[in-house]
Amino acid sequence: MANVPGMSFTWAAEKMGHSLQMFMNTYVGVDPSIDKEMTKLWVS
Repeated sequence: MANVPGMSFTWAAEKMGHSLQMFMNTYVGVDPSIDKEMTKLWVS
């Protein structure tokens, strides 16, 4: 569910019986390409 564009993480967590924090920690990761882009912005 976390990969579905426009998905409400709060809604998905509730439907799965998880807290939002547990859902985010378990199912939502950082895309490596985005991580590299954000790191470049931060370091610049």
